[in-house]
Amino acid sequence: MSTDGSHFFNLPWPHGYYPASSDTSGYQYNPAGSIPQPSPKINTVPGQWVGEPVALLSLFTPGVLPVVRTYTWSSPLFDLRPEMRASGGRIPGNAVPVWRQLFGVGGKLWIQLGNFNADGFSKTELRVTATEFGHIVDTVRVDQIDDSVDVTTEIPPLAPSALLAFGPPGDGYPMRFWRLELTLEYLADNGADPNLVFQAAYY
Repeated sequence: MSTDGSHFFNLPWPHGYYPASSDTSGYQYNPAGSIPQPSPKINTVPGQWVGEPVALLSLFTPGVLPVVRTYTWSSPLFDLRPEMRASGGRIPGNAVPVWRQLFGVGGKLWIQLGNFNADGFSKTELRVTATEFGHIVDTVRVDQIDDSVDVTTEIPPLAPSALLAFGPPGDGYPMRFWRLELTLEYLADNGADPNLVFQAAYY
């Protein structure tokens, strides 16, 4: 017992004693006062991020030979362990939290690239590469964490749409801050910009 009458216990709550009352509200749900905190207990906190469809027709820019046209898309910076909040004194910044059960397990970034059937030349000499960026604890220090990977072979030769899936490092338990860049490059002048449509979602 302390001099102020409070009882001390070996708990992860600040100062070592029980909080005056447990907080069971949705986003702040944390009866034990733990860090990391548990996932929110309300359905309005999404375990996903869904991006808006993007029409690429006017977004390609001239490339540096041998690239004729190029476009690079970036996902937002995801906070894949939002239950850590500001633990360690680091503020999450502008990262998009993706709440998942069991410490972020199981999520992937899905990308659908479609409307290939709108233009006969849209797959001709197309190269698609993916590059990952991230940091284990700090949004300010996010940097490229791997070499760019050519994923062109994932584009089916005949289908009007292509599906790509990317998982953050961690063998199912993701690092905290992560984003992905996808670059589309045309290595031949096909006469016009392709009329492709692009959409991404993390879940």
